[in-house]
Amino acid sequence: MTRLSEYLFSLFPQKEHLFVCFTGGGGKTTALQILSSYLKESGKSVLLTTTTKFQNPSHYSWKADYCFTSEEEALSFNPEVFKDEGCVVVYGEYYSPEKLSSPSMETLSLLKERFDVVLCEADGSRGLPFKVHSERDPVIPPFTDFVVSIIGADGALKAVKETTFGLENLERPLSPEALADELFLSLLVTDKEGFFKGTEVGKRALLLNRADKCKEEKTNVFLNTKWPSDCAIIYASVQQDLLYSLIQRGKNK
Repeated sequence: MTRLSEYLFSLFPQKEHLFVCFTGGGGKTTALQILSSYLKESGKSVLLTTTTKFQNPSHYSWKADYCFTSEEEALSFNPEVFKDEGCVVVYGEYYSPEKLSSPSMETLSLLKERFDVVLCEADGSRGLPFKVHSERDPVIPPFTDFVVSIIGADGALKAVKETTFGLENLERPLSPEALADELFLSLLVTDKEGFFKGTEVGKRALLLNRADKCKEEKTNVFLNTKWPSDCAIIYASVQQDLLYSLIQRGKNK
């Protein structure tokens, strides 16, 4: 099987400095981890950060070379020292023992020009498989080059009230007893607060995570959903860093 991190990187624009956002359901933090490990192996300098909140290194064991909790620390670091060797840096402003919060947009813009790749957790879902956004999220900076939205595929065919964060934000109300089937996914494809909010045509992918936890009937839900033609639909396991199959290749802009 193909390594998921390698395939994701192949989708990104080929440019000197990249800013990539991850939105949607559970698996974003792990996705940042596996992709940053692959990029370091490739000799890239990588910054892991957030535009909302993510795990504080004192509470979560990031696989990183450096962890910074202040703007002063982050801006004084020089990734060029690790040119061709690769490094992984975690940076968010101290919020609590459990969480780091977003740096300023100005600081993130500066850091983008210093690192080869910035991977940004731009959303929160409390670990649930599906996310319906609100007017406050996702927080995708204007200088973002690509967005990867994540779904927990193992949430298919379960009651949406158990699997969806922000269900009340749907434009068209849905019974909490409804199942996460093709109809539900179609709603989240087209709803303004759905999967693709804040994304740009040709610069996005949808990652169906936890494929290793899904039997055929769940897989069929995703096969039978109509997805935007420009968007790669990736059936994979983030935890295993494995791509199981491509439901749709998509068309890069």
